[in-house]
Amino acid sequence: SSEDERVLALVKTGDEPSSIVLHPDSRTAFVANRGNATVVRIDGIDTEAPKVSVPVPVGSEPSGVALSPGGTYLYVAEHAEGRVSVFASASMELVGVIDAPEHPYALAVTNDGDGDESDEVLVVPEFFGEPTENGEATNAGRSGRVRIYGALDLRAKSPIELSSLDSGFVPALAAEGTPSVVTSPN
Repeated sequence: SSEDERVLALVKTGDEPSSIVLHPDSRTAFVANRGNATVVRIDGIDTEAPKVSVPVPVGSEPSGVALSPGGTYLYVAEHAEGRVSVFASASMELVGVIDAPEHPYALAVTNDGDGDESDEVLVVPEFFGEPTENGEATNAGRSGRVRIYGALDLRAKSPIELSSLDSGFVPALAAEGTPSVVTSPN
């Protein structure tokens, strides 16, 4: 019905809100504010008077947020800082940090539907490709990396590596027999 689509409230969360994630309770949301490097918790999003928490400082340019399947943990990608911060969602207390990513941007957490968060993984793609041994002055000069971590213990697992691919396109006006362009994940 049209009543289900009405605006209940508008709230200010901070400077340049960049990402939002909804808690499984459907009453709580978390927002990353890229401009002032904070995250906030908003309680009562199903009401006309949602309450925004005190902003919690995070690293530079928070660009993505994700929750563990049960909503226990909030993960924040700090793009320019080169890390992922982990908060207990109920208290907004920092409980862990992953320093290995260089440019995390978006995040995802698996959910196998069994209610056990300990067997889930956090997926952290690197925003930029990494230079290969051959150097980055060629179309095949970078490779992509998707980092994988235990969602609760934050231990690194084997990453997914993405190599260059043949695009199938030959440059315009190229001589006959010119190979197609190779593209790097970036």
